[in-house]
Amino acid sequence: LPTNATNTEIPEFDESVSVIPSNGTSTEILPANATIITPYLTKMKDSYLLTEDVEFEFEYYTDENLNKTGKVIKKYNKPVQHDKWEEQDTKITIEVFDPHGDKILLNSEFDEIREGKLNIKLLSEGDHKPGIYKIKTTLTKNGETFTTESEFAWGLVSLNTKKSIYRPGETAEFVIVVLNSEGHPVCDANLSMSVTDPNSLVAKLSSVDGITANAECGLYDAEYITSIEGTYLVDINAVAEGINTNFTTTFDVSSFFEFDIIRTAQSKVDPTKNPNSFDVRIDIESFVGDKVVEIKESIPSVFEVATNANVQTKGDTKILTWNKQLVGDKAYVEYSYSIPLEFPQLYALGPIEINYGDLQTFTEARPWFVAADPISLVATSGITQFTSADPTRTYSVNSITDTIILAVIGTHGGAVSSGVSSNLDGAFTLGRASGTTPQVEIWWLAPSTTGSHTITYTNAATDGMTEIIEFAGVNEDSIGNTAADSGSDGTPTTTINISTADSWAITVEYDQWNNPSVITGGMTQINQNQVGGGTKSNMQTTR
Repeated sequence: LPTNATNTEIPEFDESVSVIPSNGTSTEILPANATIITPYLTKMKDSYLLTEDVEFEFEYYTDENLNKTGKVIKKYNKPVQHDKWEEQDTKITIEVFDPHGDKILLNSEFDEIREGKLNIKLLSEGDHKPGIYKIKTTLTKNGETFTTESEFAWGLVSLNTKKSIYRPGETAEFVIVVLNSEGHPVCDANLSMSVTDPNSLVAKLSSVDGITANAECGLYDAEYITSIEGTYLVDINAVAEGINTNFTTTFDVSSFFEFDIIRTAQSKVDPTKNPNSFDVRIDIESFVGDKVVEIKESIPSVFEVATNANVQTKGDTKILTWNKQLVGDKAYVEYSYSIPLEFPQLYALGPIEINYGDLQTFTEARPWFVAADPISLVATSGITQFTSADPTRTYSVNSITDTIILAVIGTHGGAVSSGVSSNLDGAFTLGRASGTTPQVEIWWLAPSTTGSHTITYTNAATDGMTEIIEFAGVNEDSIGNTAADSGSDGTPTTTINISTADSWAITVEYDQWNNPSVITGGMTQINQNQVGGGTKSNMQTTR
C-alpha cells in the first residue's frame, strides 16, 4: 500500500456463479445462501377415501429460485423420515386437526424429491371420522420459521359397487355415500358423475338424470351399463350446503377373473335402533377349479362380531378367516357386527382376500363403506324460567346441514306463545297441548347460519320455562304428523300416527312443578320427569 493509504478491510462475500450464455452476456446469479424461501403446500387430490393415504407436495424452494442460485436441480434418493423432516439447518413438522378443530395424532412419512421439495403422506391408520381436516406445516430454516395450512376432505364421498369386477355388458350398480364437512349424511346433495370407459368415451349422470336419492339420507343410487374390458374411471362431484367436493375412483370390467364376489351389506346403519346388529353376506363363485379356498375379511377392531369364522385382532383390524369347501364352485360366508355408539362415523369392510392354489391370492377390488349417523341430539340451551311476557333465549347454532332447532315453551298458567320470532328460518308450531293448566308448545326452526341467534316467544304467559334443542341428521324438509294431548297425573301419554318409515318421534313434556323434559325417539332423554300435572306434545320428522 502507499504510505498515505488507509488500511481498508475488504468484506467477504459468499461465492456466486456467473453463467456466460452463447451471446456472450454475463448473467449474475444470486449467492447460494440467498435462495428465496416461498413455502407452498399442495394437496394431490381434493377428496380421499378414509382408507386412502393423504398426500401433499411441500415446496419451499421453487425451480426458478434454485436456478437463480446456479444450483443443479436433481432428484434425491434419501431415506424416508417419519413424522417430521430434519437435517442440518432444516426442520419440517406437521399438525393435523379433525373436523371439530381438535388436534389429532397421525403417522406420516416425509420423502424428499429434491432440495426444497418433499412429498408428505398422512397414513390412513386407525379410526378417523369423515369430514374436512386441516394440516399445518411448520418449516424452520436458517433460524426463520414459516407456516402453511391447507384443508382436505377425508371420507366425504365414497362409492360402493355391488360386485368386485363386472363382465362386459353387465350393469354396474353404484351406491354413493355423501357426507358433509362434519361427517353427517347429506339428504339433498346435487350430484354429477362421469364414467370414462377404456376408449375414453364419457357417460354423464346427474341428480336430474340417472342418480336418484335413496330412502336413506346420504345415500344415492346409480347404474351404468358396461361395454368393453378395462379400467373405468369414475369422477363424482357433490355439492350441498357447506360442501363442494370431488372424488375419483375406478372399477374394472373383464371377461375373465378368478373369483366373482357379491357383497350384501348396508351402506348406512343406525345402532340406536335395537338390536345394534347388522348382517353381511358375501357370495363367492370360483372360476379356477379349486375346491377349497381360504376367505379373509377385514373389519374395524372396535366392532363386536358374531360369526363362525376364526377371529384375530391385529392392530386396529379384526381379521375373519373361513376355510370353505366349494360346492358347484360356489360358497358364501356370513357374519353380524355391532358398532360403538359414536357418531358420525364411516367404516370400511374388507376388501375380501381369497387364498387358493399354490400360494395365490385374489383381492376384492374395493372395500365396502358403511356410514353410521342416526338422528342425534347436538346440544341444548338448558332450561330457563321466565317471569314476564315475551321471553327471549340466545342460542349458538352448531350446524346448518340437516339440522332442526326446537324452541320449547311451557307455562304454569295462561296461554302459551302465539308465535316465535328469530333470524332463523321457517318458524312454525309443530304441536300444542292447551286448554288445561299447564300448557306446552314446540316450535320448529331451520338454521341458515351458525353462531348466535336470539329467539323470542311472543305473547307468552308471564310464568313458565323455555328450552332450545338442536338435532342433527334429519331431513328438515320432511315433517310428518303431529299430535298433542293434555296429560294427567302420573304418566301422561299421547298417540301419534307414524306416516313414514324410518322416522323419529320427538316428545316434549312439561309439568307445572318441575321442568320441561325432552325424549328423542326413546334414544336420548334430558331431565325426564314423570310427575303429576303434566301435558305432552310431540312431533315426527323423517330422518
